[in-house]
Amino acid sequence: MRWSEDEAALTRSALEAARSVLRADYCAVVWRPAGAAMPEVIATQGISDARARERAAGWLDAALGGQPRASQHHRVEPVRDVDGELRGALVADLRSGGVRPGVARALMPVFAAHVALLFEKVELQSRRTGAYEALVQIGMQIQAAEADVDQALELIVDRSRDLLGTDLAWMGLVNEADRTLDMRVAVGALTEPFMRMQLRLGDGVGGQVVANRQPVVVPDYARSRPPTPSWVSDAILGEGIGSMLCCPMLTGEKVVGALYVGSRRPVDFQPIEIALVSALAAQGAIAIENGRLYEALAQQNRLLEGSFAIHRTLTEAALTGAGRANICVELARLLGTEVVLEQEISPPFRARYSASGPAPDGPDGTIAIPVEDLGRVVVCGVDELTPLQAKALEHAATVLALELVKERAQQHVQWQLQGDLLSELLDASPPFAPSLVARARRHGVDLARARRIVAVRSSSVVADDLLDVVRRATGRSLVHRDAALVCLRGEDVLLAARDAEPVVRAITAAADRQRISLAIGVSDDCGDFAIAHRQSMACARLALSEGKSVVYAERLGPLRFMLDAPDVSQVRAVVHEQLGPLLPHDGGRPDLLGTLRAFVAADGNVAQTAEACFIHKNTLRYRLKRLADILGRDPASPDVKFHLRMAFDLIELFAGMGIDLLPDRQPPPDAASVNPTGARHGGLRSSGKNGTAVHRRP
Repeated sequence: MRWSEDEAALTRSALEAARSVLRADYCAVVWRPAGAAMPEVIATQGISDARARERAAGWLDAALGGQPRASQHHRVEPVRDVDGELRGALVADLRSGGVRPGVARALMPVFAAHVALLFEKVELQSRRTGAYEALVQIGMQIQAAEADVDQALELIVDRSRDLLGTDLAWMGLVNEADRTLDMRVAVGALTEPFMRMQLRLGDGVGGQVVANRQPVVVPDYARSRPPTPSWVSDAILGEGIGSMLCCPMLTGEKVVGALYVGSRRPVDFQPIEIALVSALAAQGAIAIENGRLYEALAQQNRLLEGSFAIHRTLTEAALTGAGRANICVELARLLGTEVVLEQEISPPFRARYSASGPAPDGPDGTIAIPVEDLGRVVVCGVDELTPLQAKALEHAATVLALELVKERAQQHVQWQLQGDLLSELLDASPPFAPSLVARARRHGVDLARARRIVAVRSSSVVADDLLDVVRRATGRSLVHRDAALVCLRGEDVLLAARDAEPVVRAITAAADRQRISLAIGVSDDCGDFAIAHRQSMACARLALSEGKSVVYAERLGPLRFMLDAPDVSQVRAVVHEQLGPLLPHDGGRPDLLGTLRAFVAADGNVAQTAEACFIHKNTLRYRLKRLADILGRDPASPDVKFHLRMAFDLIELFAGMGIDLLPDRQPPPDAASVNPTGARHGGLRSSGKNGTAVHRRP
């Protein structure tokens, strides 16, 4: 018997449980396989293998009744299989004071029964392994004889009888023309009527198996008499068949026949035997399918020659340089019907072609094939293709994919050049250099016209993927070429356009389809790209911090004039006037600035502020009193809150442009500092109401 590591570990676990419950010095299990003269130690616990082997013969003899099964120090319990045959012995040493004899007498049979179940599992696995090895051997022989279908089927039927030890086995194949199941090969059959059996599909055991695609077991044919034509039933009983197992021969969803095994005495076939015959039936189906494939080789060769001709035609169409339109026209000519090409590279994104050229658009057909991940080709006007037409469609999809890849490469080069142009414009101010104006004109951009800069950022995708989303969304949805001025700056995608609304709609729609969260900032109309860039970045920062999808500079009210201020000293003075008294204390007490920001963001709501800061309300009230003392004003006062909110808004606004309006502070090395820009220094940042940054120690 073959024991895996898992099975051995499971047996040792059972012995450990028995030893613990019985309070035994050790427990052991011995087993004697069929035909073995000496018992074998399966597992031990609390005793060495060598010592257990020395005593194994005596333990097994006690289990057989040759010696007492119980003594003052030992107790031996027989381990029997489901048929009651002795398979081994479970031993417990109670020398050092185990449980009472009555308890041991009651528990030992329970543990022995558990060990017997383990033995049964190992035996079942051993049988299954043998069956698998036989299947592998049969499969190898079928492959060696696959050119001769009859020989392969005879081999399967013969091995089915050998593996299951039945008196006979036979196979019937489906005759699709007559809708019958005809006898093909039998091994062990003795009578002529049995060999001539033919069943209508749906009749008899085999007909039901073919119709239902499920194995059928008949343990006692004479007693059950399944519904069968009388002459078929007479042939089976005349052959002396007492029981049978029938399994379908499946190739995909199609049943090609049925494999039977039969015994001349009643037998209840077990699940493992059903699985084995099902596997052999599948091998037979494969042999039949292989034979049919060999019969179709001549036709395949003709198809291959036609495919080469089609490939040459389509390749020549691609090499003429006429583009994807010429390829589609040739495909329509080969198929004898119109085709539609849909793709996402460049306009026209959908076009219909006939054998004579472009055709008016109309309803799609039911046959389509993908062009890699670039689009698809739809065949119109037909519901089914011949094999040669199918090959033509496949070859056309391959050639079109190469053509579209070439167009995409050209598109990426153009995108890169336009992105480089925008990157230089973002760092320049009017009047622009003549060389820059000339480069812009070559890309169809008139620098004399004002534009908006759109900044796009996302926390859910990397910047390169976001750049691809923006480029494809704007190029797919917009007509004017200004939308193609796109570049990547750090983690932000920047885009210049005359009209921002269609740009924003296209980007947000594409992001929604792909479930990408975005923060978009839109500048004012401006002829200075650098100023517009700062505005858009600040707006995107605000959109991200406040949980909005889009923030327009023109909708910021008075704050928008701060975005392009040439000197931030006055703005910094306004912020310092409101928060300056707090900054010296913030170096030693980093919780005060964060608490004040959360309190202002919550509009003075104590409960919301305490929750955002992860502190108790009493702690918050203490901090508010401390803040009032430091600021010299009550933070809960509406006027004070208004000015404080303005200060914090300015901090967030200028942080989007990379400007910190607060002076440098030097917190103690072990203190977590609060950075108004949202950066983290030694603390964890979470989002409070309205995007308020709240810091706490990790």
